[in-house]
Amino acid sequence: MKLVRRIVETGEKVSDFFAYDLQDRYYKFLFNREMANGFEGINDSLSEDYKRAIKAFWQDRYHQKVDLRWFAHYTHCYGEESPYFLPDNIFHSVIEPYFNKSAYVKCMSNKNYFENWLPQLKHVHTIARYIKGVWYDSAFEKLCAEDVVKKLSAYPEFVAKPSVDSAGGAGVQFITEPIDVKGLSALEKSFSSDFIVQEVLHQHDCMNAIYPHSVNTVRVMTLNFHGDIHILSSVLRMGANGNRVDNMVSGGVNCAIYDNGRLCNKLYNAVGKRFDGHPNTGSVADRQVLNFQAVLDTARRAHQSLPYMGLISWDFAMDETLEPVLIEFNLKPQGLDLHQRENGPLFGDMTQEVLDEVFLGGKKK
Repeated sequence: MKLVRRIVETGEKVSDFFAYDLQDRYYKFLFNREMANGFEGINDSLSEDYKRAIKAFWQDRYHQKVDLRWFAHYTHCYGEESPYFLPDNIFHSVIEPYFNKSAYVKCMSNKNYFENWLPQLKHVHTIARYIKGVWYDSAFEKLCAEDVVKKLSAYPEFVAKPSVDSAGGAGVQFITEPIDVKGLSALEKSFSSDFIVQEVLHQHDCMNAIYPHSVNTVRVMTLNFHGDIHILSSVLRMGANGNRVDNMVSGGVNCAIYDNGRLCNKLYNAVGKRFDGHPNTGSVADRQVLNFQAVLDTARRAHQSLPYMGLISWDFAMDETLEPVLIEFNLKPQGLDLHQRENGPLFGDMTQEVLDEVFLGGKKK
């Protein structure tokens, strides 16, 4: 049996190696394509001193060949040079998988179980769940189609979203018309897999004042490093141009949030185009996310409950009572661009310590 186990373990390692290689190739292809689509500043020239500092840090220390266009892009947006910027392909193909093991990610990313993973948080009310062809209520009691229709009829509108793989707001549907059994069947067929149906959250006026057509969310990225939870970066994600979702790929914009909850008036879209103020509602310099510290405290406590995950991106809305409400948390892929454009290198002063562990097993050169 020991021999069989060793053979299985060897097979798993070989599989992981090829999976890493394919993933790395995929992300290099993907981000090359994204850059070609107009990332701001990628063709800016870098000083020779800056290029030497990047090489010394990434190639000499970690044996990683990096694409300088990422440094040009982030320096262009953030306004400061730093070799500590993380290139996107390295973050997604090496760093993210190091902290979030793929064996757990798929299961823990399922929105149908967020209330189970984190019962201590406030969640958007779930009306019904569609799992493996069966309807359930919020407590996972089985429902017939007529029961689901009856439940949905109590809401003037509701939102249906995939329970997995909904990055960028993909597949999210706002249903504003009454639905019958036939319409429910059509809703089922519109999703390729499981989904969740929730009520539409009403956000606090401080968020409506920024942009009223979407639920604007505070994206907080946290790191569990040796058992200590660190707040890495926080930004506000807002919809734009009438869109009801706040995702960048759907036309949304983002800005940094200062420690006191005040907003930076420098906003960026998906390719790093800068806006001085919201493109529809104007300056946000005098706007504030009220009770912002509660969001950070909630994210920190929540991450402590999920120690298998090293990196988590949290999306919190502020309800009408100014309580943080979890919309979702993201494990893979997690948006890196919006953090480094607005707040600089993701790991900040911890960069060398964190990357020493990832690339050198904690051994300092």
